Amino acid sequence: MGHVVSSSVSYCLPDGRPLLADVSFRTGPGSVTALIGPNGTGKTTVMRIIAGEIPCEDGSVVRSGTLGVMPQSIGSVRDSSTVRDLLLSVSPDPVRTAAAALDAIELEMMTDDSAQVSLRYAHALADWADVDGYGHETAFDVATVSALGVPYDRAKYRAVTSLSGGEQKRLILELLLGGPDDVLLHDEPDNYLDVPAKQWLEERLAATARAVLLISHDRELLARAATRIVTLEPGAVGAYDSGHPDAPPAVATAASTTPADASGGSDNTDSDASTSDPCPWSVVEDLGSNSSWSRCDSGPVGRRRISDRIGARVWRVTSRQPLAVVPNFRTHGEGCPQDHQLDTRGRPGVHQVPGRDLRR
Repeated sequence: MGHVVSSSVSYCLPDGRPLLADVSFRTGPGSVTALIGPNGTGKTTVMRIIAGEIPCEDGSVVRSGTLGVMPQSIGSVRDSSTVRDLLLSVSPDPVRTAAAALDAIELEMMTDDSAQVSLRYAHALADWADVDGYGHETAFDVATVSALGVPYDRAKYRAVTSLSGGEQKRLILELLLGGPDDVLLHDEPDNYLDVPAKQWLEERLAATARAVLLISHDRELLARAATRIVTLEPGAVGAYDSGHPDAPPAVATAASTTPADASGGSDNTDSDASTSDPCPWSVVEDLGSNSSWSRCDSGPVGRRRISDRIGARVWRVTSRQPLAVVPNFRTHGEGCPQDHQLDTRGRPGVHQVPGRDLRR
C-alpha cells in the first residue's frame, strides 16, 4: 500500500515569483484526496512535484509504493500518436524505454535483415519481457475492450485523433484504475466525460483501496467520491490579481461545510460566503492544522493581505447527506440560488438549500 506526504512544500516560478508556500497534507491507502482551488494557484504544479517531474524549492515530499499518473492533457491529445502511444505515455519509464527500443529495431529490420540486427532484435524482445511488457499489453487489451469495445491488437495503431476526448480519458482511466499502482495522481480525471462515465468514475473512486490524489472542479464528483479535501488558496484577500507581481503565493487551507451544516443542524438557507464555508460536501471531523495568520498593510490605504504562510488544514468527509447545491453541469433545478462563483479565498461560494436533493 502506498502513501504521499507533502511537508511544507514551496515553489517559485522561473521568473522568481512565489507560487506555493507551506503546502502540507497526507493521503494514504483507501483515501481519495481532492486538491481544489482557483485556476492558477498551482494545483498541477503540486501534482508534478509529487510525481517527481520538478523539484520543490523548500520542504519535502515522501512517497511509497508504485505511482500511476494521468496528466491533464489526456483528452486533448491531437498529435500524430496512436492508441498504443497514448497507453505507453502513462506506463512506467522502463516500459516506455523498452517499447521505444523495440520499435526502433523493428523499423531497422525492414531494411536490414543481417544477423547482427536480428541479434539486437532478440535482445530487445528479452528486455521487453524483463519489464513485463507482455503483461502490460494484456492490461492494454482489457482497457481498450472496456473503453473502446475492441481488442488491443485492433486498436493499437488507430490514430489517437480518431478518439473523442471522453474516449481518451476513459481509456486511460480504465488502465490506471484497473492497474497495480499503489498511488494514483489524477489531474482533472472527469474532464471530457459524459454523465454515465462520470458516474462510473465516482463509483470506482469510492470503491478503491489505493491512495488517490485528484484535481477536480466537479462538485458532485467531490461530494460522492472524495474522502479528504485540501484547498490551495491565493494568499491575498483583496485587490490583487493572480498575475500581480506582489501577489503572495498559494497556501494550503480548508474548504468545507461547518459541522452544523453537515449534520443538518443549521436552518440558514442564505449564509454569506465570507463568514462560512458552504460547500456541497458534508464534513463533520476536523483533523487539525498548524495555521498561523498575520496581516499587514500593503500598497494603497485599505489594502490588506495575508503575509504569513498557512499550514495545511485537512478535513475528512465522514457523511454525505443529500444537499441541494447550486448546479454545475449535472445538478439543476428551479429556485436554486445562482451564486456559484469562487470567492476571493478560493472557496466555492455555494448556497445550500435544505430539504431538496437536486442530484436525484
